[in-house]
Amino acid sequence: MKNLFLFIFLFFQITKVLPQSQDVNAEFYETRKTDFTKLLGIQTSFEGIKINYNTDKASIEGNLGKSFGKGKFLVQVGGALGTTTNLNGIFDQKVLPATSVNISLSRLLPKSIWRYDASLPNNYSAIQGNGAIGNIITGAPFRYTEAFREKVNSGKHPSNKTLYTFKRLLWATATLKYDNNKYSFYNSARNFSKQLYDTAYQTFSGRVNVNGYVFWNKEDAKWASWRPNFLFLTAYLNYGRVNNISQLKKINVTDISSSVLNNNTERQISKTSSSYTGEYKEYRAVTPGFEFIFAPIKTVSLDLFGEYNYFQGTAQISNYGSYGTGIFFYTSSGNISSKLNIGVFYKRVESSNNNWEGQFGLKTSIPITPL
Repeated sequence: MKNLFLFIFLFFQITKVLPQSQDVNAEFYETRKTDFTKLLGIQTSFEGIKINYNTDKASIEGNLGKSFGKGKFLVQVGGALGTTTNLNGIFDQKVLPATSVNISLSRLLPKSIWRYDASLPNNYSAIQGNGAIGNIITGAPFRYTEAFREKVNSGKHPSNKTLYTFKRLLWATATLKYDNNKYSFYNSARNFSKQLYDTAYQTFSGRVNVNGYVFWNKEDAKWASWRPNFLFLTAYLNYGRVNNISQLKKINVTDISSSVLNNNTERQISKTSSSYTGEYKEYRAVTPGFEFIFAPIKTVSLDLFGEYNYFQGTAQISNYGSYGTGIFFYTSSGNISSKLNIGVFYKRVESSNNNWEGQFGLKTSIPITPL
């Protein structure tokens, strides 16, 4: 936990910028509202499909929301529909559902910043001209780009439109979530007819997040090369009933319904299903965690995440955690949410015998929609 707090402190230190002008007019409030709702993924379409190869769970997620208080508050209602059945076996065995519903309230924090270029009105004529764009003085640690000059000359950025060059959004979120999943299990110690069985998992949980997103407008403003396109950090604390499904393994169970012997060849008719094996447990836990996303350039980001479960009560299970890293590719244009999202990650989970086991995964969304 000490390392997590140190990481958060360093996050705010490296995102400091030299003073620029901060807008507080009507256009600013509309910009704040648009940025906050887009960043948290408010749209009327599904966010994407997430696949975790350890739990073999695939789901489609989506959410709707409404902002109020001049864009400072955001209420979201979301859900997920999927299955815990292996994707390659959904046509051969019973499909077990995995659903969830959540509601959350987010609030922008006072240290959020929208910086804009106050020198633009005086520089507008020079930008329209043919002089070297890099020689135009802005009074801030950036210069204009040729892409911005094209916007100005094409009329896409008129002289009375604000040029936002840097944004830092800080917000807190409280979430209430309901999960309802079913898992298939195999236990060889049971009677033969009961060795394959289903287990239901239903729970309510609560989560509190503190989040930070820092964005440099590198499309219109030429910043120092070491500055990334954006940084994102979230630290959270979750409380609720959880299970140890991520520590259990899946095996293939084959039932042979008939066989035919012809000379030395035996033909078998069989059906294979995939089920978890091991002791399934449920318990209440306090789970702190974090996720950090670093985008060195637009469309590519690096992901680092982890969490640790502290169990409550008399549950006969040791505390355990996980951590992982990945790379994510995304596209985004203006206020339109990402059209293409895909990422791969490698994750290590502490197993029930205190060993660390690796997992590869694929996902098509991250906690935010980059600006």
